[in-house]
Amino acid sequence: MSNSHVTRYANSLRLKRKKGVKISKNRIILDGLSAKEFYHPQDKFYLEKVKAIKGFDLIVSKFFEYGIEKIFYVVNITDNIKISENQFPELHNMMQEASRILEIPAPEFYIDQNPVVNAYTTGVEKPFICVTSGLIELMTEDEIMAIIGHELGHIKCGHILYQMVARCLKPLFEIISSMTFGIGKFVGVGLELALLQWSRKAELSADRAGLLTVQDPEIMMNALMKLAGGASSHLTKINRDALLKQAEEAQAIDSKDDVKGYIERAGKFLINVFRTHPFPIIRTKEIYDWSRNGEYDKILRRETRVSGEDEISCPRCGCKNLKTFTFCEKCGLKLWS
Repeated sequence: MSNSHVTRYANSLRLKRKKGVKISKNRIILDGLSAKEFYHPQDKFYLEKVKAIKGFDLIVSKFFEYGIEKIFYVVNITDNIKISENQFPELHNMMQEASRILEIPAPEFYIDQNPVVNAYTTGVEKPFICVTSGLIELMTEDEIMAIIGHELGHIKCGHILYQMVARCLKPLFEIISSMTFGIGKFVGVGLELALLQWSRKAELSADRAGLLTVQDPEIMMNALMKLAGGASSHLTKINRDALLKQAEEAQAIDSKDDVKGYIERAGKFLINVFRTHPFPIIRTKEIYDWSRNGEYDKILRRETRVSGEDEISCPRCGCKNLKTFTFCEKCGLKLWS
């Protein structure tokens, strides 16, 4: 992908340093934003179930002990192009603005020459975000901004450790199984199912971060609908109302007594084929509903700040956690016995 191809999406975003002021396209810096303000309740619920699984502490410790994060980083930096002020500067400026809006340090940013429409985040101690050329080609500038915000949301919410552990479960199971005479494999099956179930819920929190970044529900829903529809050129305009009606039809089926809970059961079934994201139609409806229930507007008006008195710093990574949390959201350290 050429520089000129990416350049047409950007307009050299100018960032203002003063907090609380509007920046490009009337977006507001969310001064003091905490992940607790937009955390999806199912995200927190299912993550706590993961952390409660016996043997989870051992899995996390082996992840750090064997340097798996560094392996991911080396593969990325040798395989993808790093975005900077001198390399795709328009995308670099978008990352800087999104990071400023969400009050999070800007991670390293890469582009992967890949026609598949995708974006992902990796790295606990040194996070980085990667977007594919397929995504850049399909999305408008504002929609790319929403996707960047979504990925930053994973970092803000402390998802990355658990997502990386989920990707590495099989080799970690082999290591632990050799130490526990095969018992590790039994622990691993339950943990794998729980992690993949949580992973789908975590995307709902990240979608909210994407909306808080772009600050336009229509743009966020367009980005999600394009992800659902694929990269065909005729899908640049999708009828939002028709898609929301489709989501309501799915939910109506799910509410009938004879098939109640089928959406969740279908999700659990698809865990076995490694589905880590929620159904895209349901994701779009979720973000539509959240944008209209008042919570999103309160965050923009900064009426939902979390008091520092309710937080505790992790002694290992320094991440701020609510005092009610058992494990650090970022590094997984057990905070309370």
